[in-house]
Amino acid sequence: MLLAATGISVTACGGDKGTKVSVENAASRMVIESVSASGKIQPETEVKISSEVSGEIIALYVKEGDSVTRGQLLIEINPDLLQSQYEGSQAMYNNAVAGLASAKAREEQANAAYIRAQADFNRQETLFNKKVISQADYDAAKASFESARAELSAAKQNVRAAEFSAQNAQSNSKLAGSNLSRTRLYSPMSGIVSKLSVEKGERVVGTATMSGTELLRIADLSIMQVIVDVNENDIVRLAMGDTALINVDAYPNRVFRGRVTEIANSPKLATGATALSTDEVTNFEVKVKILPESYTDLSARISAGRSPFRPGMSATVDIQTESKKGLTAPIQAVTARLDSVEKEKTGVEKYNEFVFVVSGDSVSMRQVETSIQDNKYILVTSGLKEGETIVESPYEAVSKTLKNGSRIRVTPKEQLFTGK
Repeated sequence: MLLAATGISVTACGGDKGTKVSVENAASRMVIESVSASGKIQPETEVKISSEVSGEIIALYVKEGDSVTRGQLLIEINPDLLQSQYEGSQAMYNNAVAGLASAKAREEQANAAYIRAQADFNRQETLFNKKVISQADYDAAKASFESARAELSAAKQNVRAAEFSAQNAQSNSKLAGSNLSRTRLYSPMSGIVSKLSVEKGERVVGTATMSGTELLRIADLSIMQVIVDVNENDIVRLAMGDTALINVDAYPNRVFRGRVTEIANSPKLATGATALSTDEVTNFEVKVKILPESYTDLSARISAGRSPFRPGMSATVDIQTESKKGLTAPIQAVTARLDSVEKEKTGVEKYNEFVFVVSGDSVSMRQVETSIQDNKYILVTSGLKEGETIVESPYEAVSKTLKNGSRIRVTPKEQLFTGK
């Protein structure tokens, strides 16, 4: 066993030709850092329409996909009950108006009686002062005057009460008329009926007491956006106006351009949740407008007011957050290794970034500092020179096997895993 082990050891040392690796030269490139996310295409403007009153749909004037204009009649709901309420409230209002007129007439009569009583009292008071009439006659005139004044005051209060009654009846009539008008639904904007949820003859619930039945949606399909969820680690890198590259599943060979138009300040909650749990992934909703100039050739085949995208289509966006030009290395060429000296000194685990620079048939381990990265390359800010050759694969060798001074055999990348 000892001889066998010794023989193996000697063979391994003597026959070691080095680890097979592929290499690449450090070079200056433009690096564009991006955040990727997936989501659905939706109209930038879409209005959900619900009825404010309950009842049966007796007329439906549109179907899904129709173009509509602002103010166009869409749906009628049975108005019979509300028509009856309106007519009743109108009758009550007319009755209140008649009562107000009668109260005003009584006020005028009371005012005339008050003027006569005041004149009589003034004459009687003059005669009483001249000792022409008795105290009893004077007291009777005064009592008549006070009675007329009280009746005038009462008549004025009746007029005020009648005015309030008329105003209340008028308000009830206006409310009944307004409710009656709500049985006819008009389009609040010009656009396309993107969703129709009801049919003629269905009964719907109004929004007066609850959320109500959603009847249809009208959208401006000429301007579309992608709504995506971005992880909390990436959301801090985004800014309003960032450029985005958009891949739509329905157009596999096209890349569209977009712009970030909205970034949520609050995290997106799971359906039905009222607060985020500690172990729940925190995502923020981001809206990316698809720029029309990136699909003008497709729009030429679409009718006016529409786009080549439909609500609900799947899309992936790459939001470009930063771009820099400088010395780069392949991402897989950079590895992080534990700084054992720092750990032994402070007890804190610290990882440094390294690349393996090729020198003949061996490599030297070089510490580097890095910055932003894209899908292939990472920007190296220090520790590497342009033109230096570095090991870029295989991953196992770069991340674990290779050490300072390790021997290597440079192999074309396409032959690295063929066993040749």
